[in-house]
Amino acid sequence: MAVVYQTLGYQETPVRVQFGLVDRYGTLWHGHVLAFLEMARADLARPFALGASDLLKADLAVPMLELEWQYKALAFHDEALVVQGTLLKPQLSIP
Repeated sequence: MAVVYQTLGYQETPVRVQFGLVDRYGTLWHGHVLAFLEMARADLARPFALGASDLLKADLAVPMLELEWQYKALAFHDEALVVQGTLLKPQLSIP
């Protein structure tokens, strides 16, 4: 059965590849991609007052259960990128 998702938000976050995030060939190291995704997530949550500090103040925890990304091309030192994020809510089916 296919899962149906509701789109709750969409965000484009501009970022620049910093020197400390690249390997010796000047290519963005894949392990640093998550930091860019976290920036996009924070930008997406901020207008709704759902940032990490807001949730902690309210004694709430919202775990990230699934994360997917697609590489479009290699990224290099000092390159400007746009990280696109979409917040999806799965429709729960109760038997």
